[in-house]
Amino acid sequence: MEAEARTARRGLWVDHMDEEERQEKHQRQTNELYCAIGKFAVKFEQVCHNMQNGIVVILLRNGLKNERLGDALLSGVTADPLRKAFGALIKEALKDHADATDAMIVDYILKRVQELTETRNDVIHRTWFIGWASPSDTDFSLASGSKIKHGKKGVDFSLREYKVEDFDKFSAQADEISGLVNRLYVAVATGISLSKNFAIDSNGRVTIIGSAQGRIRI
Repeated sequence: MEAEARTARRGLWVDHMDEEERQEKHQRQTNELYCAIGKFAVKFEQVCHNMQNGIVVILLRNGLKNERLGDALLSGVTADPLRKAFGALIKEALKDHADATDAMIVDYILKRVQELTETRNDVIHRTWFIGWASPSDTDFSLASGSKIKHGKKGVDFSLREYKVEDFDKFSAQADEISGLVNRLYVAVATGISLSKNFAIDSNGRVTIIGSAQGRIRI
């Protein structure tokens, strides 16, 4: 009987430790998901910030004397209208000397911004269930996001499931696009050739020549 009691106590102790480990894992994995979503939100806003900077800098280069007037004009402008204004300004500034390669570079970058905006809106405007689990679950690394929209036949329900790696991929895309936007407006504002600062591969993908933080090529 005493041996059985000792075995039972050991079993309870092991179960207790397993539950402690489970709770620690739950806390760690849910925190990682929250951080990954927040990181992407911040990285996306940096893309918008670069577009705002680009608009104001190009306006200053073309006669605007008070920078704060540009800031006032752009205050409260959301991502998609900002992209459209940025693109129109870039194309207007290039109108007299742009070639087919320049047009491809600009269109590619604007398309990447549009796609990222769609991803951001899809992520931010979902209801995410993070850390929701049954007592038997031991993995909490998956975030489930739901969205309900009005459809042609009534209500459409959309579900997405992402891990930290998926949100981190979106953040990496935002970093890349932020660099593209920054290099684009600096080149346009200073009248420097786009083809010397961007490369286009066989698939039409545009990349910066050198590092995104490197010196612009004249």
